[in-house]
Amino acid sequence: MTIQETAEYLSMTEEQVMSIIHAEQRSFAASGSFNGAMFPFIKVQDEFFISRNELLLWAQDASLYHRRYVNGQLQ
Repeated sequence: MTIQETAEYLSMTEEQVMSIIHAEQRSFAASGSFNGAMFPFIKVQDEFFISRNELLLWAQDASLYHRRYVNGQLQ
């Protein structure tokens, strides 16, 4: 799925989806590790693509850990 399709699927804005991706990437870069599943995407040139099946697994994992994304930060 594209970012737009993913946002619609999750009932979010595209900005919220990108904020989650960037928050997780910053968290990983800062610590060198990440607890649980990271948002499932591949980037081809400047476009992001997301697997619907992997997205469901990510949502389950994020829910299990009660992750919070506030103002572009993972809390």
